[in-house]
Amino acid sequence: MISEDLHREVLAWMADDPDERDRAELSALLRTATLRDADDAARAAAELQDRFAARLEFGTAGLRGAVAAGPNRMNRAVVRGTTAALAGWLLYIDPAAAGSGVVIGCDARHRSDEFALEAARVLAGAGIAVHMLPPRQPTPVLAFAVRHLAAAAGIMITASHNPPADNGYKLYLGDGAQIVPPADLEIEAADRRGLPGRDLRSLTGPEGSGVAEVHLYATARRGGRPGAARVRAGGLPGA
Repeated sequence: MISEDLHREVLAWMADDPDERDRAELSALLRTATLRDADDAARAAAELQDRFAARLEFGTAGLRGAVAAGPNRMNRAVVRGTTAALAGWLLYIDPAAAGSGVVIGCDARHRSDEFALEAARVLAGAGIAVHMLPPRQPTPVLAFAVRHLAAAAGIMITASHNPPADNGYKLYLGDGAQIVPPADLEIEAADRRGLPGRDLRSLTGPEGSGVAEVHLYATARRGGRPGAARVRAGGLPGA
């Protein structure tokens, strides 16, 4: 069994969670936690307690955690809340960030492309230009693109060397370097101020609005000289 407080907390999170699969996952855990089978109920209750014991915290340049539903996991709701906090922070420190925009990239991990698109939608809804890299790119491409495009920041959906079941959200500032204190703490604090009770489904703009897809092409070395890199921007499919 779980406490009434935890039960209410799970239901409140589900009410704001934009992902049908994640809502169903939590609903199934709630049902299992009330079963007569003591072992299954205990395992489900322990899982819920862990998922709601804390909020994913910023570590090295961002968030990392297992992909699953709840505030202590990596999922669309967490990506939306974190990106909304980032958008507010960027516009507060430099209103020109709306025009210079944010570069977003992702690796090949589970749901990476989905999380990248969620971040793009939130930024677009906040009026911030988005430069979306093609999927499955190495992290250095994101760092290069931030500098090359003179963007205000960059988001890379990756968990680096973490286990395959994990994913993450790494932040870069306009110099192309990973975010460091106190900026990470300020964004994290802004994110926490928005919970609980924030309607996460209201944070995004229309699908594809304000989003540009950026393709980086590096030419091959010729005659021992490094090739140049160029950027081409075009609308997202369906935008």
